[in-house]
Amino acid sequence: MLKKLMVLTVVLAVAAFAAYGPIPIPEGMEFSVAPVLPLKDGPVTATLFSTAAPLVAGDRGGVTMYDYQQNGAMGNRIAVDTIGDAQICWMHSEDETFAARDIYYNVWEKASGSFPDYWPDGVKASGVPRAGYTTMGALSDGRAVIAFHHTPTTDNVSAVVVDAAPKLGAFSSPVDVDPVTVPEQPIWPHIVVDNDGFIHVTAHISPADPYHPPDNVHYLYYSRSTDQGQTFSPWQVLAEDAGSDAAMTASADGKVAIAWVSGLPFKGRTDLHRAGIGHVYYVESTNNGASWSAPVKVTDGLYEDEAPDSRDTVLLAAITRSIDCAYDGAGNLHIGFGEGWRSHWIEGDTAVWIGSNVRVYMRMAHWSEAHKEVTIASSPCSMLVPRDPDGDTIHFLWEGHFWGIAEFADYFYPGLGCWNPQLAAIGSGDDMIFTWTGQWDSLDLSAGMTINADIYAAISTDGGATWGPVADWTEQDLRERGNVFAFITNVTNTHSPNAQVGHCESEEYHSAYPWIGSDSILHVTYIHDLFSGSVVQSGPANGVFTTNPVMYLGSKVYVGDGPDTIISHVKEDPNPNNVPVVEVVGQHPISGSVVFSVSAPGTHASLKIYDAAGKLIETLFKGTLDGTRTLTWDASAVPAGVYFYSFVTPAHTAKGRVVVIH
Repeated sequence: MLKKLMVLTVVLAVAAFAAYGPIPIPEGMEFSVAPVLPLKDGPVTATLFSTAAPLVAGDRGGVTMYDYQQNGAMGNRIAVDTIGDAQICWMHSEDETFAARDIYYNVWEKASGSFPDYWPDGVKASGVPRAGYTTMGALSDGRAVIAFHHTPTTDNVSAVVVDAAPKLGAFSSPVDVDPVTVPEQPIWPHIVVDNDGFIHVTAHISPADPYHPPDNVHYLYYSRSTDQGQTFSPWQVLAEDAGSDAAMTASADGKVAIAWVSGLPFKGRTDLHRAGIGHVYYVESTNNGASWSAPVKVTDGLYEDEAPDSRDTVLLAAITRSIDCAYDGAGNLHIGFGEGWRSHWIEGDTAVWIGSNVRVYMRMAHWSEAHKEVTIASSPCSMLVPRDPDGDTIHFLWEGHFWGIAEFADYFYPGLGCWNPQLAAIGSGDDMIFTWTGQWDSLDLSAGMTINADIYAAISTDGGATWGPVADWTEQDLRERGNVFAFITNVTNTHSPNAQVGHCESEEYHSAYPWIGSDSILHVTYIHDLFSGSVVQSGPANGVFTTNPVMYLGSKVYVGDGPDTIISHVKEDPNPNNVPVVEVVGQHPISGSVVFSVSAPGTHASLKIYDAAGKLIETLFKGTLDGTRTLTWDASAVPAGVYFYSFVTPAHTAKGRVVVIH
């Protein structure tokens, strides 16, 4: 019997790929039939929304017109420290032309249960050049390390910035990652920081000619910094066929792993680029990235090794651009990836035409180092396929249509199913949480016929061997039925059918912190897309603009065999006991002396002042506090501008900013 799992929101999915035809509804189960939804006639009306009100449970840390956050694998955009504060970063723009684009940063504070008032929409982390496509980690002292690519001249270059102090928001000038060794610079960087403070970066080069060898090679590059981001090693090639898929993770015991999906070559067509499906590989380092293992093919024997040129052949494989990896508490590597069906055929000598929308027929697959086999986390298929009264399935297989989902246009319409996998380890054992973005509700479509996505989660308490679990059914029961049902958790569970622009409840491009600690909180950041569907690099889709909230959401995770809730939203109540408090006495801005009221009874504390560049200006106090006291900083001798204060105890950090004028 599989372990039991009860959830706040239960989604029951009937698993079926369209290739298998109609699936009968089991006796005792009833589903309402979803009508075929018509494609929308004409463009969506262009509207500019200047407000960004969060529509789901969670906290808003900023805004952006870019719901689109990564070109491929999501990576990490969230880091959580030992006291539960969550640092997040994102690609930010409030420019209708998208010409201005930066990386922003904010901190959700557990003590207050919110983002700080002095950063209502975050603080800029990148430099002057246009920047985008960001991931982050944190050094052992809590300082954020953020990677992105920017354009210091005419070319894009991957770069890294480091905060001057923990959660201060005063970032260093960008350090370019080896702008010399590779003429055409790798971009879309992913980053992790290991326990020894080494910063690991992967990046890619976009093919000059995506359709023909040898120019269509997707190189996966790797670099590292051993001096906390001051310098980086020369780029080295780890793979030549990884696309923009690489996922990266570091273990508690010093290992680093990088995983990717390698596209399949076409049978007999070496002159064409690889298919968008393929095998999953990873490499591992046990010496902080100084050397790497040979690539390990974890799906060897599971999928075909070549893609057929046939409209009549539908092939199952890993889907490129949808992968994540994480180590569990026991040090075992886990890889999560999208798995689905695709059909390929070739017309002429240059074009490869793709049948069936990838994300329509996608499910979340999982491989673990301990079990060395692929299991399914999202139930064996990813959407509900009901039958109409005549017994026919309601779907369109070809040309990207599914229950009225529009085909690809000038921006991306996600299909029903699963995409953007994320993994998180629970505690010190092999328990894991698998989250993904998706939608199984065919009626939760916007007025523009795009998916209003939710964030889903599944749990494994046996190292990824089984996921779910399924209430009161054994695996044998499921096999005998010929159908698979799975209870999973809809973490956000929002619904806005037929919503107009600016009113869509769609949670996209989420990133989950890969560790769930003793507080049992799953930490997630995501973009609340008010106009569902993704915005690509060229600009707002169909001329439609929305300023979308950037969200943080913490969810409590309970692991057990009984009828326990495993995931529930939590809002930490502020706990004033032994929490450091620092307040500025008087009005802003300040023209002379700044008076601080500080309190941290019976503990060692320090109060320091930094300038906007992160330089330490003065240490006002360092020692043991017996109660509340006032401290005075003479600001008359410093230039006018913005200054940051940081009040630190062994367990907590409180911070803020003051504006000095003369």
